[in-house]
Amino acid sequence: MVEMMVVVVIILLLAAVLLPSLRNARVRAMKTASQAQLRGLTSACENYYAAFNAYPGFLANSDLVTVKNDFTMNQNIMISLMGLVNSNASSTPATPEHGHPNNPEIFSSIKVDISKIGSGPYDRITAKTHAPFYSAKADELTVIEGTAAGSDDNDDIPHLVDVSSGMPLLMWRVNTGGDHPVSNNLSEDGYLYMDAVSDYVEASAMKKVDESEIYNQADESLITSSNSKHLTNLAWAVIDPRSSNLTNSTEATPKNNEGNDVVNGAYVFISPGVDGIYFSKFDLNEDGSDETIDDKDDLSLFDDVVEIGGSR
Repeated sequence: MVEMMVVVVIILLLAAVLLPSLRNARVRAMKTASQAQLRGLTSACENYYAAFNAYPGFLANSDLVTVKNDFTMNQNIMISLMGLVNSNASSTPATPEHGHPNNPEIFSSIKVDISKIGSGPYDRITAKTHAPFYSAKADELTVIEGTAAGSDDNDDIPHLVDVSSGMPLLMWRVNTGGDHPVSNNLSEDGYLYMDAVSDYVEASAMKKVDESEIYNQADESLITSSNSKHLTNLAWAVIDPRSSNLTNSTEATPKNNEGNDVVNGAYVFISPGVDGIYFSKFDLNEDGSDETIDDKDDLSLFDDVVEIGGSR
């Protein structure tokens, strides 16, 4: 009996030592998978640029914000990379000449053919259908419940989701004329518009792809509008890591110590990480009481994956 108890104690001790290591290995593997996914998307964006002389996004940034709650930047970029958009007024597939139109009214005349997503974008100039620039795996493209996205005619348009968490990827095409890193809307003239992703970060009951979990981004994310520092927090998330002097997201044309823009690319992709929350306040500290990212050292505390690509 004593010998059996000794064996049990040894097994328990080994489990106590090994389980954290196994969990850490699993987290690292999931983060690596997210990084590979985002790098695949950046490669697709560069190939799209080579073909269209513009980064993907059927609607221009300003148009996208105008139709907020109907269409997200995630859907916007996904459709450009994968195709296919049809016009209600014509049977001819409608893809903008150089990546995106600049007419807010165009949204009312486009219709996404769900069955043809993945067939590749159509170029009206050359009358050529390109092969898809990105081929999503089965677990990367799905309709998401629990967001305001697609509240009108587009609630069945799928979203690109993070392979690790099953949550939608946050995706932006950077506004080249911005004066601030991040802004809530067009009038504030930011590099990134929160309106392009607000349907995700404001969601209070977002369902995971397999519906096994429900995520309350609105209460737990540091970049939701209920947090007064949400713009500063997101600005920190996408800065050049060499920066050490960004203290306020509204600082006009902020630069890092080497004189470079703090938002250093033409597009930004963010995976929420293994926990499924976009920059969770519980990553910053255990009880969630600290809700502000103060410096670059804080960024190492998050499991979110950020990929910035392209040049402006």
